[in-house]
Amino acid sequence: MIVILSVVIICNACGKTFGTVENGKTCPHCKSEDTVLQCGNEMNIKEIEAC
Repeated sequence: MIVILSVVIICNACGKTFGTVENGKTCPHCKSEDTVLQCGNEMNIKEIEAC
């Protein structure tokens, strides 16, 4: 089973976090494009079944 994690971006200008679906890489709080992916690029394997 693979669990898809939510994407979270952090703004280097104001320090707030947000999701990317609606906002892309532009911070909805201060409109800065100086942002970095904080999490959501990794994959989490919750369960492996062996036969």
